[in-house]
Amino acid sequence: PFGTTSSMLRVTSRRAVVRVWRSAQLVTSSTRAGVAAQQPLVQQTTPRAAGVRICARGLAAKVVEEADGGLRVQYVFSEDDHRRFAIERKLFAAEERLCEIPFTADPQKFDWRQTLEAALCVTMLADNFVIPFHDLCIERLIPQGQLMEHFKIPILENVDRSGRPLHSQATPQEGAYQKFRLQSSWLALHVWLIHSKQRALQESEGIYGSALCSRLSKELFEWMWNQIRTWMEDADVPPMSVHYEMVDFQSFVYAFCRSLDEVFREETLENTLQSLRHTDALPPGKVGLAPRVKHLLWASVYSEAELHNAKHLHELTVYLLRQHIMLEGLPRDTFLTGKFKWADFPLPNN
Repeated sequence: PFGTTSSMLRVTSRRAVVRVWRSAQLVTSSTRAGVAAQQPLVQQTTPRAAGVRICARGLAAKVVEEADGGLRVQYVFSEDDHRRFAIERKLFAAEERLCEIPFTADPQKFDWRQTLEAALCVTMLADNFVIPFHDLCIERLIPQGQLMEHFKIPILENVDRSGRPLHSQATPQEGAYQKFRLQSSWLALHVWLIHSKQRALQESEGIYGSALCSRLSKELFEWMWNQIRTWMEDADVPPMSVHYEMVDFQSFVYAFCRSLDEVFREETLENTLQSLRHTDALPPGKVGLAPRVKHLLWASVYSEAELHNAKHLHELTVYLLRQHIMLEGLPRDTFLTGKFKWADFPLPNN
């Protein structure tokens, strides 16, 4: 179906993906730790697909071509990874917060106003239909300081740009790249969660419903790019470099979202909750949903700079899986109206 992250990623040049993979092979495992934190926000070389490069750093991987012509990085896990995965499967299966989660909204039905807004959105005459989804993402950014700190994600700060000169000579501060990357990943996680629900609905929708779902994802991703571009300007990225940085982060986010698509498609047995309950007898080629999600977050969000047993990495994995479980049980109309809330996330006592 059109409107998926897979088709979005293929908009970028196939040669760029191969070029990124070749450059990733030049990064040795000895330079793995701390590289992302030291990397400047303004690049001096040509733009790179950061998500593919960083995910491939220090890992046994290869680029494979899919039947539809897309390219992706395929990882080969080590024996240590498989031993850790076996422990993590049991750990996540025993996690009390990963249970059947009732959605926090009353069942909704499309009224005449929402039907009209949806029709205007499909015909690209207005975008009021996607505003509730913008609000859902904003709600995860602004009043969630404690939650973001729990995952070691820097809180967004208010920046007053009124007094800045037109040709400011300010440059990004030290560590701005890693801070910006974490904040962008936090936003991208929630955009992907909405996209994953839209994609699941799209498979069973007719032409009109499929077009509506596709339009929803497109508008939501466009809105995210506008947010990220604003954050770049607040981080004092020179105007001449903003375009190249946007290409860099778009490549990272699309690769990250596509990897999430692949993990859930390849590791989900019946649904997310049932997949977490399978700890021992897994089909050939599967390592477990939760361990692969955790490994992807470690490689992409935290840039391989954290320990595999880091508490905040475990917590972010639980958070993502908990939200995905909630969305899977969300009725169609309730989701499309946008009148629902994210699943609560009880923080552990210690």
